[in-house]
Amino acid sequence: MPPKILVERVAKSFGDLHVLENVSFEVDEGQIACLIGPSGAGKTTTFNLLAGLDSPSRGRILIDGMPPGPETRLGYMFQDLRLLRWRTVLENVAFGLKARGVVRGERATIALKYLEILGLAEFKDTYPHRLSGGMQQRVAMARAFAVDPTLLLMDEPFKSVDAQLRLYLLDLLVKLWRETKTTILFITHDTKEAALLGTRIVVYSKRPVRVKTVLEFPRAVGDRALMDKDVVEMDHRLLHLLREEGVGSFDWIRGEADQVREVLKGLRLNAPE
Repeated sequence: MPPKILVERVAKSFGDLHVLENVSFEVDEGQIACLIGPSGAGKTTTFNLLAGLDSPSRGRILIDGMPPGPETRLGYMFQDLRLLRWRTVLENVAFGLKARGVVRGERATIALKYLEILGLAEFKDTYPHRLSGGMQQRVAMARAFAVDPTLLLMDEPFKSVDAQLRLYLLDLLVKLWRETKTTILFITHDTKEAALLGTRIVVYSKRPVRVKTVLEFPRAVGDRALMDKDVVEMDHRLLHLLREEGVGSFDWIRGEADQVREVLKGLRLNAPE
């Protein structure tokens, strides 16, 4: 069976700036593939190429055997949720369905189905700005899945949330993936996210970007916990690979911020007068 996504010897330059160089990887139907790499390593450029928003300078990208274009049924979720403040939760989730020509009654039925899965049905007539940040994240997730995408592109969607909420949202994402078996490309800078979520993990080098390695994680998605031995080992392996690319500790200290604060507080308390 041909891959769902084929990225073959892709290069991308902007004038004299060479961002991608000879990048190749594949994603199979129904996989959650994580793309991880140093900051500024072309992950968002790859996202734009897959979305058909830009074209490679060299090489080719195929989704279901065809170059991405307006007819490719894609779903998106960004760090910036881009919810429409003047539309209700139900209308936000149904918005993409309207663009695809789904009739009004069917749009509402489909949108409500995903709101029910994510525990938001009672808020269907609420406006997004009246919801908590975590609830807004769930609305955006429901909207992304509601269009029944052939491929869901997620560009660091949980980057701005705290660690506890992030784990909860990852659990919900896996729940929806199990329901739909949607192929997902999940871009992240967080090694723990990749270790918890990815069935295939594509690791980028620093610029000009090449694929440093592709890792397979045979353990089922959703059957992993943060402190499981194999998840911890994958997390450490990814950290090591990124540090080989010159990623410093400050890129990763955010996830340990609470522990760092406690250590500093202890140092202050124990400091001599």
